[in-house]
Amino acid sequence: ANAAAVALEAEGRLREAETLFRSVTGRAPGKLASVSFPANHLPRSIDAAVAEAIAAAPSVIATAHDATAAHAAVGVAHSRHYPRLNLELSSNHGWNVAEDHDRSIDARAMLVVRWNLLNGGIDKAREWEARARALEASEISENTKRIVERETRASWNAVDIARSRIPLLVKQVHQTRLTRAAYGSQFDAGQRRLLDLLNIQAEVFLAEAALRTEELVRLYNSYRLLAAMGRLVPALGLEPPREAVMPHAPTVIDGWRDGFANWRPTVTYHVSPVPSAPAKPVK
Repeated sequence: ANAAAVALEAEGRLREAETLFRSVTGRAPGKLASVSFPANHLPRSIDAAVAEAIAAAPSVIATAHDATAAHAAVGVAHSRHYPRLNLELSSNHGWNVAEDHDRSIDARAMLVVRWNLLNGGIDKAREWEARARALEASEISENTKRIVERETRASWNAVDIARSRIPLLVKQVHQTRLTRAAYGSQFDAGQRRLLDLLNIQAEVFLAEAALRTEELVRLYNSYRLLAAMGRLVPALGLEPPREAVMPHAPTVIDGWRDGFANWRPTVTYHVSPVPSAPAKPVK
């Protein structure tokens, strides 16, 4: 009964894993295959792992960009306290406005200074809000770094401990198997009972289960370490989505910037021929 209960518990965990897989990928798991230990992708030391995780983890990069954008918003909000200088150009061309065949040209260039001195304190409140958001974004960024470092160190320690335990468990499995063989010979000679054989077989099963569990713990934490460092996708031989590596779509500002950089003024001169005076007859 206990074995059946353990089997049902394992089946329940398998169904939970399938549900999690479906929620992440959007499809049911197909034919699954075992994975190998990614020894070539793991760093050499824990300090190198932590340094790379803080520098390249996607969550750290995302929160760092959020903090940068929040600090830039503080400068935008603070700029509202100063006057704004605009260069305004205007030109009017008119034909046949007052009478037939007339032409009027009006061109203006003005430097306009605008300064809202009485804005009810809204500019100062916006700056305070921007500073609070920048502080919050910085705290989130630093907290993300601490979480990534903690995850990296915990995964590294788990892999290191499992690496040390596996040889001991292999030795234990080998010894229990030798003991089982010896008990079998003694049972044939009438020196052991059937209960002794069942006990040693249970010990062999527990030792093999402990060894297999420790191997899976090392395998799981190795990929957990790669995920914390941002190396999981390359380690699996996959490519990131196109949206993650392609440059952002051009915006209106990019178009203005490129257009202004490529703009060169062109001046075209039109020279109208001057009619020559009629030649006077020579008397």
